Amino acid sequence: MTRITLARTALLTIATAFVLACGGTTVSPIPSATPAPTPTASATPSASASASAAATPAASQATTGRIELPDKGFALTLPAGWQSFPVDPVALQKMADALGTKSGIGQSLQRAIDTGQTAALSFWAFDMEDAAPGSRNVTVLTQPPANIPLSLVESAVKGQITAIGGSDIVAETVTLPAGDALRLTYTLTVPTPAGTDVKTSQTMYWIQAPKRTIVITGTGPNAAKDAELKAIVESIEAG
Repeated sequence: MTRITLARTALLTIATAFVLACGGTTVSPIPSATPAPTPTASATPSASASASAAATPAASQATTGRIELPDKGFALTLPAGWQSFPVDPVALQKMADALGTKSGIGQSLQRAIDTGQTAALSFWAFDMEDAAPGSRNVTVLTQPPANIPLSLVESAVKGQITAIGGSDIVAETVTLPAGDALRLTYTLTVPTPAGTDVKTSQTMYWIQAPKRTIVITGTGPNAAKDAELKAIVESIEAG
């Protein structure tokens, strides 16, 4: 595989990761991708219970705590107050309907459904007590091991982040329990329907696990220093 093809693979995967983490906006592999407005409403304390009730009764996968996804080749652990949502469009629609359009999380889910973005996701979880613009959430994408040099991944990702309005990009190589990873932190400026801009921060990890490439993106007011987002990343177990 040529370096150009590898770079395109990285762009396609990562574009989905950070755009969806921002709230279910339209994904495009080209640099002109423009993020849509982030959620503006807050979820009520009953939102988590409503969302849980909307889950498929026969579902065997946990939605809180330690969650295993054998078919995706990884497991992770969510902190208290966090909940994973099914990425299956039908089950996700039930979640969105239960939360309603007055919930920022519900808006994010509906946007992702309407634009068909959930097909690329392996995992999506929200802090159910935080549904303001830039609310805390985590997305995970997986693919077979690509063995792409992290220096090439870094170059591709920086270009894509800059193209959608990202700034203050900091990249470094780190070692996680799941394997070596490229970590990028950056700020995104996203327009709202009211004509104002909302700034949110994200931290993305491209993990080169032996049997799987795992791309996990955390979104929050200060993702780089968020202890819970860091704990989720460090909890990843690569199968």
